[in-house]
Amino acid sequence: MDDGHGPPELQPTEWLADDVVLSLRLGAVDTSQISERQGYSGAFRVAGKKQSRRLLESISDGLKKDLSITTEIISGSHIILLGKFSLRKPQSGAKYMPVVVNMALNPGKKIQDMAIAIVDMQTIATAMGIQ
Repeated sequence: MDDGHGPPELQPTEWLADDVVLSLRLGAVDTSQISERQGYSGAFRVAGKKQSRRLLESISDGLKKDLSITTEIISGSHIILLGKFSLRKPQSGAKYMPVVVNMALNPGKKIQDMAIAIVDMQTIATAMGIQ
Protein backbone atom coordinates (compact mmCIF):
# COMPACT_ATOMS: atom_id res chain seq x y z
CA MET A 1 0.00 0.00 0.00
CA ASP A 2 2.84 2.44 0.64
CA ASP A 3 5.31 2.79 -2.21
CA GLY A 4 7.17 5.62 -0.51
CA HIS A 5 5.24 8.27 -2.42
CA GLY A 6 1.74 7.73 -1.10
CA PRO A 7 0.13 8.14 2.28
CA PRO A 8 1.52 6.42 5.35
CA GLU A 9 0.32 2.95 6.25
CA LEU A 10 -3.37 2.80 7.16
CA GLN A 11 -2.60 2.01 10.78
CA PRO A 12 -1.91 5.46 12.20
CA THR A 13 -2.42 4.37 15.81
CA GLU A 14 0.16 6.85 17.09
CA TRP A 15 -1.95 9.66 15.55
CA LEU A 16 -5.20 8.69 17.30
CA ALA A 17 -6.74 11.12 19.78
CA ASP A 18 -7.70 9.66 23.15
CA ASP A 19 -11.42 10.14 22.36
CA VAL A 20 -11.26 9.07 18.70
CA VAL A 21 -14.31 7.53 17.00
CA LEU A 22 -13.60 4.93 14.30
CA SER A 23 -16.29 3.73 11.90
CA LEU A 24 -16.19 0.93 9.34
CA ARG A 25 -18.91 0.94 6.71
CA LEU A 26 -18.28 -2.07 4.56
CA GLY A 27 -21.75 -2.68 3.15
CA ALA A 28 -22.02 -6.14 1.65
CA VAL A 29 -18.29 -6.87 1.84
CA ASP A 30 -17.41 -10.19 3.48
CA THR A 31 -15.42 -8.86 6.43
CA SER A 32 -13.72 -12.19 7.06
CA GLN A 33 -11.44 -11.23 4.15
CA ILE A 34 -9.95 -8.32 6.10
CA SER A 35 -10.16 -9.61 9.63
CA GLU A 36 -9.39 -12.78 11.49
CA ARG A 37 -12.03 -11.71 14.02
CA GLN A 38 -15.61 -12.67 13.37
CA GLY A 39 -18.72 -10.66 14.12
CA TYR A 40 -18.27 -7.47 12.11
CA SER A 41 -21.42 -6.41 10.34
CA GLY A 42 -21.71 -4.01 7.42
CA ALA A 43 -21.32 -1.06 9.81
CA PHE A 44 -19.15 -1.10 12.89
CA ARG A 45 -18.20 1.73 15.25
CA VAL A 46 -15.82 1.96 18.20
CA ALA A 47 -14.91 4.87 20.46
CA GLY A 48 -11.69 5.54 22.31
CA LYS A 49 -8.04 5.11 21.46
CA LYS A 50 -7.67 1.61 22.92
CA GLN A 51 -10.70 0.15 21.09
CA SER A 52 -9.83 1.95 17.83
CA ARG A 53 -6.23 0.72 17.97
CA ARG A 54 -7.46 -2.83 18.59
CA LEU A 55 -9.84 -2.68 15.61
CA LEU A 56 -7.23 -1.17 13.26
CA GLU A 57 -4.67 -3.78 14.29
CA SER A 58 -7.17 -6.60 13.70
CA ILE A 59 -7.89 -5.49 10.12
CA SER A 60 -4.53 -4.04 9.09
CA ASP A 61 -3.17 -7.16 7.34
CA GLY A 62 -6.30 -7.47 5.18
CA LEU A 63 -6.26 -3.77 4.37
CA LYS A 64 -2.57 -3.82 3.45
CA LYS A 65 -3.22 -6.72 1.09
CA ASP A 66 -6.51 -5.62 -0.48
CA LEU A 67 -6.63 -1.81 -0.26
CA SER A 68 -4.96 0.45 -2.78
CA ILE A 69 -4.98 4.21 -2.10
CA THR A 70 -4.91 6.24 -5.31
CA THR A 71 -5.70 9.81 -4.23
CA GLU A 72 -5.04 11.97 -1.17
CA ILE A 73 -7.02 15.11 -0.41
CA ILE A 74 -5.77 17.23 2.49
CA SER A 75 -7.65 20.36 3.48
CA GLY A 76 -7.27 22.07 6.83
CA SER A 77 -8.22 19.58 9.50
CA HIS A 78 -9.45 16.87 7.11
CA ILE A 79 -7.62 14.12 5.27
CA ILE A 80 -9.49 12.07 2.69
CA LEU A 81 -7.98 9.05 0.99
CA LEU A 82 -9.63 7.54 -2.08
CA GLY A 83 -8.87 4.13 -3.45
CA LYS A 84 -10.13 0.69 -4.28
CA PHE A 85 -10.69 -2.46 -2.29
CA SER A 86 -10.16 -5.81 -3.97
CA LEU A 87 -12.83 -8.41 -3.24
CA ARG A 88 -11.34 -11.81 -3.90
CA LYS A 89 -13.90 -14.24 -5.26
CA PRO A 90 -12.83 -17.87 -5.78
CA GLN A 91 -14.70 -18.47 -9.04
CA SER A 92 -14.64 -15.02 -10.64
CA GLY A 93 -11.31 -13.55 -9.55
CA ALA A 94 -11.09 -10.06 -8.11
CA LYS A 95 -13.79 -7.41 -8.10
CA TYR A 96 -12.92 -3.85 -7.09
CA MET A 97 -15.02 -1.56 -4.92
CA PRO A 98 -14.32 2.16 -4.39
CA VAL A 99 -13.29 3.04 -0.83
CA VAL A 100 -13.06 6.32 1.07
CA VAL A 101 -11.04 6.89 4.23
CA ASN A 102 -12.08 10.14 5.91
CA MET A 103 -10.10 11.50 8.86
CA ALA A 104 -10.94 14.63 10.85
CA LEU A 105 -8.15 16.04 12.99
CA ASN A 106 -8.48 17.80 16.33
CA PRO A 107 -6.58 21.05 17.09
CA GLY A 108 -3.63 18.95 18.33
CA LYS A 109 -3.41 17.29 14.85
CA LYS A 110 -4.54 13.92 16.22
CA ILE A 111 -7.25 11.88 14.47
CA GLN A 112 -10.55 12.70 16.18
CA ASP A 113 -12.86 10.87 13.78
CA MET A 114 -12.00 8.23 11.19
CA ALA A 115 -14.32 6.43 8.79
CA ILE A 116 -13.40 3.68 6.34
CA ALA A 117 -16.24 3.11 3.89
CA ILE A 118 -16.89 1.02 0.80
CA VAL A 119 -18.76 3.23 -1.66
CA ASP A 120 -21.61 1.78 -3.70
CA MET A 121 -21.32 3.85 -6.89
CA GLN A 122 -24.56 2.46 -8.35
CA THR A 123 -26.53 3.69 -5.34
CA ILE A 124 -24.91 7.12 -5.59
CA ALA A 125 -25.58 7.34 -9.34
CA THR A 126 -29.21 6.33 -8.85
CA ALA A 127 -29.68 8.88 -6.06
CA MET A 128 -28.23 11.59 -8.29
CA GLY A 129 -30.38 10.58 -11.25
CA ILE A 130 -27.37 9.40 -13.28
CA GLN A 131 -28.01 6.18 -15.13
